[in-house]
Amino acid sequence: MSLAPVVVLFQPGPDTSATAKRSRHAEQLDAHGFDVQCCNSVGSLHRQLQHYAGQAAAATLAVLAGPLSENCTQAICLRALYPQLPIITLVPSYSEAHLIQVLQSGADNYCLKSGSAALLVATLFRSLRPRNGNTAPSAAPEKPGRWALRDQVWVLPRPANISVPLTTGERAFMLTLLTAPELRATRADLMAAITANRAVGSASINQARLGVLVSRMRRKFQQQGVALPLKSVHNWGYMFAGLV
Repeated sequence: MSLAPVVVLFQPGPDTSATAKRSRHAEQLDAHGFDVQCCNSVGSLHRQLQHYAGQAAAATLAVLAGPLSENCTQAICLRALYPQLPIITLVPSYSEAHLIQVLQSGADNYCLKSGSAALLVATLFRSLRPRNGNTAPSAAPEKPGRWALRDQVWVLPRPANISVPLTTGERAFMLTLLTAPELRATRADLMAAITANRAVGSASINQARLGVLVSRMRRKFQQQGVALPLKSVHNWGYMFAGLV
């Protein structure tokens, strides 16, 4: 088993054959001794990180090299799932707006997408500094009596340990809400997050469909005998009123 640091490199795009030339970033990191695992879809990104979550032999990092908005969406998700995972986001420029967006999404560091190999490698090694003695990703711990997302964010357990499966859109809704300041998010932010997590080419969600999604979630929890602590903020958005 290799003890080289593992880089799970997220570069969304069309499937490529195993013989296709690897990306510039993958080649650079390979040359500097990293074990690079390339992912061209959200599904493969989460499968790779789930695989390495239980392995403590080598440090693991996530490098997000897709479009900025998609990088930020995945950073929010990964930070909720793996609190100790170093996350580095590649940015198109060092504009203040881009950097604020990246840092607010939960990334630990950023690097210019067109930057040199030396800059990228230095950024990764800086991110390998121990965080509470452990750099391998670990599942987010659940606190007794509190709500928590777990199992790849597909279920939302309640304090009585009843798990309710979530669809892709519901998962994106809850991730955005639970990682927002004060657990509040605007309808526009929630609709953008849901659209970003849907299949490529799908239509954007509107307010009517957002309301249907919320109603469906409420019914799911009612069927389990518990009320989802979700409140509508008049003419603005939604907030989560439970303990997390």
